[in-house]
Amino acid sequence: MAEEEIGEQLADEEDRITEGIVYRAGLSNPSNMTPRLKDAHGPRRGLSAHVDPVEALPPEVPGEKSKPYVVVEIDVGLLQNLHAYRDSSGHISFRPLKQAELEEWVLSRGEESMHPLTKEVRDAVREKRKITR
Repeated sequence: MAEEEIGEQLADEEDRITEGIVYRAGLSNPSNMTPRLKDAHGPRRGLSAHVDPVEALPPEVPGEKSKPYVVVEIDVGLLQNLHAYRDSSGHISFRPLKQAELEEWVLSRGEESMHPLTKEVRDAVREKRKITR
């Protein structure tokens, strides 16, 4: 493929969703709403979220005391240039159709100006919740 379109190249058991609320751990600050370099490739490439707010939290550490976490609710129906893909575990990947756009977005993490896709995710945040686990 010339300008590789990645969004519709679905991983096994991955479906595109166009509506509903999904959850991402952390606040809606630009850094948390921009994927990391490690998120540029692979079946779960893009910005991660989950259909279950508890499953959106970082993995439990054995023996760790319970503590409060913040998750944000993201309204998938408000996304315009990003697409949301759900795998069989309920994991959500937000990504644009073109690999080059995903890589540009990833590389913008930590930059002074906010990338348009980061703004798009932030604009789709409806509220935040505290969850103790």
